[in-house]
Amino acid sequence: MDIESHRLVVLARDDSREGRDRLLAQLCAELLTDRVRAGRELDAFYEIAGLLLEKAGSAARRDFSERVAERSCCPVELLLRLAVDDIEVAEPVLLHALRLRENDLVDIASLRTEGHRVAIAQRAVVSAPVTRVLIGRGERDVLLRLGANRGAAVDEEGLRRLKHFAETDERMRRILAARDDLRPKAPRPPPAPPSEAPAPAPKRDAVDLLVAQARAGAITIEAVVTEMADADRQADLAAFLGRMAGVGDAAAMRVLVRRDADGIATLAAGLDVDSLAYDRIVELRRRKMRLGAAQVRWEHEAYREIDRAAARATLGQVSRHRATG
Repeated sequence: MDIESHRLVVLARDDSREGRDRLLAQLCAELLTDRVRAGRELDAFYEIAGLLLEKAGSAARRDFSERVAERSCCPVELLLRLAVDDIEVAEPVLLHALRLRENDLVDIASLRTEGHRVAIAQRAVVSAPVTRVLIGRGERDVLLRLGANRGAAVDEEGLRRLKHFAETDERMRRILAARDDLRPKAPRPPPAPPSEAPAPAPKRDAVDLLVAQARAGAITIEAVVTEMADADRQADLAAFLGRMAGVGDAAAMRVLVRRDADGIATLAAGLDVDSLAYDRIVELRRRKMRLGAAQVRWEHEAYREIDRAAARATLGQVSRHRATG
């Protein structure tokens, strides 16, 4: 590893808890940077970190949890180990780690503390099976956060229970009143009589036409992404990616302009955008956000290491929730 080995050797000789904490912090400072690291370096780091966590204090474990929660290269097993720790350690991972699996979240929500459930209820995406477990516990703080979370999939039974809770809780009543997506849909108007001419079909904008062509195989996603990125058409690019993934224009724009790369890498990988087209997205982000060379290298690394199946599953969850919301 390209680190100051002498200093780490001195720290490694200190077998006290304080010594383990300092060594873990030093390793994080050396390796969890914008600099692109070889896979073997990161593998060795996470293996060593797992051993150090056994003796580390809660403050050191919390700091480590915050550092790795949003990193796509952190092993799922290590994230899960942090997620079942005390809530002050688990919270960053439960809030932000996209790599935690649905069945793991169900187990944590079922077996750990109310604090763990409060954190899970605030994730950007909460699937229906996880939501059912959270609602089933009937804890006020959890219910309030679920009610306010538009990324949580709430089925009919869950909505009934939230509304029942709102009958005696003013804050929940206000939350649900603001949720236009949870209100009953207005009934469709009756069909026009046969004698009346049908209303003209709404015109589709240029992005919709490109989406239709891409889905029909007439053009490739990569061709559209490359053209839009090279022409600095940031809004059109976000709309195209958002509609192709079914997550919407606004959600795609949010991840396109975020400073960290995990969101846009997940969106691109979930759509199977190839690495050359992703390079054009990174170049657009570099120009628009004035990213440094180290950040650009990290964006490429994040895309190479992302789990494609997990990325597709994440997009599917967001798309399904948006369609039923």
